[in-house]
Amino acid sequence: MKFTPIKILILGSLFSFGSCSKDDEIKNSDPISSRFGEFVNIPNFDESINISTDFLATDSGLYMTVGNLNDGDDWIYRYNLEQENILNGSWETVQYNTTSGNDYLADKTPLHWNSELLSEHEIFIAGIFNAFETPVYKTLNMSSGNTISQENAPIHNFNPSDMNSHGSILKDDLGQDWAVFRGGTVSNSNLHVVKIRYGNLPFETVCSLTAEGSLYYSTSQVSSNLYALSYQEKKLFIIKPSGQVTTKDLSTYYDSSLSIYGYKNKFRFSNTGVYFQFQDKVLKLVNDENLTLFYTIQYEAFGEQLGDFCVDNDYLFATDGTRKELTGFYSEINIIPSPPNPAYQELLLDHITKTSFFKTGYLETSTDPNDKYIYVMGVDGRILVISKHYINI
Repeated sequence: MKFTPIKILILGSLFSFGSCSKDDEIKNSDPISSRFGEFVNIPNFDESINISTDFLATDSGLYMTVGNLNDGDDWIYRYNLEQENILNGSWETVQYNTTSGNDYLADKTPLHWNSELLSEHEIFIAGIFNAFETPVYKTLNMSSGNTISQENAPIHNFNPSDMNSHGSILKDDLGQDWAVFRGGTVSNSNLHVVKIRYGNLPFETVCSLTAEGSLYYSTSQVSSNLYALSYQEKKLFIIKPSGQVTTKDLSTYYDSSLSIYGYKNKFRFSNTGVYFQFQDKVLKLVNDENLTLFYTIQYEAFGEQLGDFCVDNDYLFATDGTRKELTGFYSEINIIPSPPNPAYQELLLDHITKTSFFKTGYLETSTDPNDKYIYVMGVDGRILVISKHYINI
């Protein structure tokens, strides 16, 4: 049988269609996926005095803190993720005033990680602890800017009785409130107490932990667990509301040469497990028992952090450009494009800007498994939006 050119073309198209990958399907329907991202600018951001930090993602929004280097004022921004118009989402802002010591922003937590699309945009704010002041916690509505509620930090009596300690409150997406305390004297500074409450009930003690130095706590978005990370003892504590504590030894993964970098506390959740960063390594925890090294980030030698990562239900993304499958053969590709011909100076400058931004930025993707994008924030008030299915060709 002799094929004419027309028949060959038709057969070629059929074979091409039959082997179309998920990446190709997304690429055909999303113009951003054919480029290595586009920038979204935080409104009213002045690079000379502002800095953007503390990047978080819910199922439908991105949260960030914008600080003023001159007067200490903090603004909390929320960018609404509109998947079909991802570069033109709406913004909500709340100013966190600095009229007293308690008004310096220390931390923020969205209250509806997985359900903001159908819920109010509420955020729980912790103020910085200051000597001789009682820390105050506030719940704010991002849409209106109104304070919904506020409360003083809880107190735990570490003997002697005149050495009471204020605790930190942590909230999850399941209606639980955790309170964590650390002894304030030389004799009990290694004692950590964990409490829990439900609704308007009082806090009740869950357990006590003995660990040198600070513990870095994270609530879970998918389970009732509380996680406590100890860099000094190189341990992970998995705490259940029942009081059961499971301890995981992390010393195998610790690199003393990286101790000059600050401690990181980032836990992200997928239907394949819990992923958290320990120095330059992303560890995977399954069923609170099986702990493995999932990926080692190739960080920038002169960067401020040991890289960053995010996960959804399909992939891990890292700031070295890796996209790694969470199941199957755990295949890896690198999405950072090769530099263009130096003769095209405008394209080369765009490439340098975006790839440098990506490698030193903070990564997130929303908790919505259908989100098509990853988001990279820098300290300069920009967010780089990149398709999850961008392929470096």
